[in-house]
Amino acid sequence: MTIYESTIFAVKQLLMSSSYYVLHRLFHIAEVHPQKIALILDSQMWTYGELIEQVERITDYLQNLKIIRGQIIYQFVERSLEMVCGFLGIMCFGGVYCPLNPTDSPSRLLSILEQIQSQYVFVHQLTFKQFPADIVKHVIFLEEILFPSSQIEDRSKLPYCVEDGPAFIVCTSGTTGRPKAILHTHRSFAASNAAYIQWNATMYTVRDQVLQLATCTWILQLSEISLPLVVGGSVVLLRPGGHLDMSYLSKTLINQQVTTMIIGPAIIRALIDFLEISQQVDTFKYVLNICITAEAINPPQWIKFLSYLNLSTTRINSQYGMSECNGVLGCQLFDVYNTTIPIGCPFVNVRCLLVGEQDDIIDKTNSTSQIGQLLIGGPTLFAGYLNDPQRTNDILITIDNQIYLKTGDLARYNERGELVHSGRADFQIKIHGQRVETTEIEDTIMNWSRDQISGCLVIKSPQNKDSLVAYIVSHSPDLNIEEIRNHCRQHLRQYMVPSHIIIL
Repeated sequence: MTIYESTIFAVKQLLMSSSYYVLHRLFHIAEVHPQKIALILDSQMWTYGELIEQVERITDYLQNLKIIRGQIIYQFVERSLEMVCGFLGIMCFGGVYCPLNPTDSPSRLLSILEQIQSQYVFVHQLTFKQFPADIVKHVIFLEEILFPSSQIEDRSKLPYCVEDGPAFIVCTSGTTGRPKAILHTHRSFAASNAAYIQWNATMYTVRDQVLQLATCTWILQLSEISLPLVVGGSVVLLRPGGHLDMSYLSKTLINQQVTTMIIGPAIIRALIDFLEISQQVDTFKYVLNICITAEAINPPQWIKFLSYLNLSTTRINSQYGMSECNGVLGCQLFDVYNTTIPIGCPFVNVRCLLVGEQDDIIDKTNSTSQIGQLLIGGPTLFAGYLNDPQRTNDILITIDNQIYLKTGDLARYNERGELVHSGRADFQIKIHGQRVETTEIEDTIMNWSRDQISGCLVIKSPQNKDSLVAYIVSHSPDLNIEEIRNHCRQHLRQYMVPSHIIIL
């Protein structure tokens, strides 16, 4: 058995153990292979040994502050090596990691801070001026913690993990206008990583250079960071704004020899546009594994995208997940030219049901056309919405003494028994890979002036699936559309702002 094969075997054995945790595995790899490259950002690199040293500095600093275990700690930083270090350091200490996006509007940021009410935040010098420091008592500069000359006092108690203890919070769109604060435990985080690697052990290995593309508001970012690290691979980071710069992204894929990446339709479209203009043909030269997020994709664009890949060496997978359960379904695409892309089959230990309109369970062996709502159960499920037990109860259901998450997604089985996404059962839509409650956008528009606006409907643009159209009902002939759009920019994330506003 080669070193590569023995590593894969060891990881699989660890994943089957209930005591397996991301942080324990990371510390083990750093001990065995301290000089292996863990993080890459352009010309900057950290080895596993260097990464753990910086993680230990953060945990030591938090211990010296006498912070109680389980305390929520925000991180308000741009893409960087320090971003990864802060994420791991907070969880290693026993804190609850809560990422905040520096590109969010000030009002949305305030809404999250008022809802969660933590008193600790990590910032960069570059992001400090954007943060409302008067709301949070302890503002901590990452630059002041990392690379000091002082030594770590006690390494013996790291990492600190409690199986059912809270690990991180991600905030997503909510129907009430307030973001949903989704809480995961160390158990659900470890189960998610285990499910991913058992599903496709060849996608994340000690040999792989894995691109970190998702923003911090997406739970997928945590998987892009943690999955390579638990198997001894390398994480390739992008500079701030790099995920929107297709020229830079293309060069990064080539220069860093990226082998594995997860990509959504919005980035696929942007990359195709760039590649057609630049005539760049070797962007995906080193990519061996591409995983696409399970969303509708324009068939002609998909065929164009395939033309830039070496299909003889590149494996293409599809995956499905939500912030409440992370990735739970997936499959390898064997007929890549079939533009009806499935979302896959359940990962190991993930339970999946399709429930029809009469609450009947749809059997995949009997029907390939019947549509039902997708329910997900298993150890990857979240602990609940922070401080919102009613919303938690509303989205969970018990069937045969097992707890399931009502995803709101409709699906059907294809002839291979794989699930195919078939729309939504509620008012959520998906824009740029993010689930969005249209009612949140509609309420924001209505709040601009309820005296002038009597109704609002937000839908996806029929011409561009990543654009939103807002239809506004008003008796006022002189509504200022640009003021409404600016109001949306102040209160919503950028991808939630309607591209077109039509007055009825």
